[in-house]
Amino acid sequence: MPCAPRLHERGRGGGGAGVAHARAALPTGSAFARSGRNPGEASVLIRRSGGGARFAGFVLLTGVVGFFLALIAYFLAFLRIVARSDWRQTVLLTAAAALSTVALAWSLNLVLPGGLLQEAFDLPWPLR
Repeated sequence: MPCAPRLHERGRGGGGAGVAHARAALPTGSAFARSGRNPGEASVLIRRSGGGARFAGFVLLTGVVGFFLALIAYFLAFLRIVARSDWRQTVLLTAAAALSTVALAWSLNLVLPGGLLQEAFDLPWPLR
């Protein structure tokens, strides 16, 4: 039985035009219903949870430890804190991202940006 979307008004009274947003009722057996989260609210949660601060932290960390290590740290932190993934999923997705980055950098003959760590020590290629 298909779920009919419920409409609710946003922006009433503040001088802005009211925009109707549809939010579908979740089936009781879905993963989002069991977790208590609504898939329509995911973009709002990501926008309100300091995306600019996370990006600034990534840039700062890149300047200190280099792009590749900063990418691994960013993936680990993002998946554990924002996405609330379990450790197994976090490690698998981070390893997949790291291997994809290494494969692309190797195939395109790229030198990834380094940081202070690379200036202090002579590290092997993906960390250089």
